[in-house]
Amino acid sequence: AASSRISQGSALTRARQLTAIGESKFRLGEYDDAVRFFRQAQRIVPATSPELQSRVLVGLGQSYSDLGDEPAADHALLRALRIDRSRGRAGLADVARDLEALGINRYYAGNLALAQTFTERALAIRSQVEGPASPSVADNRNMLANIAYQRGELGRAEAYYRQNLAHDEKVLGANHPDLAITLNN
Repeated sequence: AASSRISQGSALTRARQLTAIGESKFRLGEYDDAVRFFRQAQRIVPATSPELQSRVLVGLGQSYSDLGDEPAADHALLRALRIDRSRGRAGLADVARDLEALGINRYYAGNLALAQTFTERALAIRSQVEGPASPSVADNRNMLANIAYQRGELGRAEAYYRQNLAHDEKVLGANHPDLAITLNN
């Protein structure tokens, strides 16, 4: 299909191409196809490219999560986390991404305690590495608010939403749709 129309090139180039197609399929909600492309990339990505290895594994894990296969998702995401932690400071932003994905996977599996733990760790790293104005910081706070809401901790949920309201007003402005969503929450 689409993969046969892409020139082959080096293994690294081919793995990047397959990963990009997998990410596109994921964004389109075509999770089975995304898994197929990520698996192809996983088979050929060179060991000398740990950044791409973890990116492939996260895409695979997120796709499995959206297919409802939480064990397969956790397996891929935990492998990505190990790779990124081994990269030291250079992998810190990717560690936050991995933790966030693990938190989302645990949230949808119904394990709110573990979802909270992973998301709090992602938020701490993101706040340090990306700064308080990062959209990812706001995303992590939204997840923590959702978890608190699901647990019936309405005051805690409101506190996270109010932090995001201040962020949205300052960073996005009064007419941004995300501000309306935060106000609704």
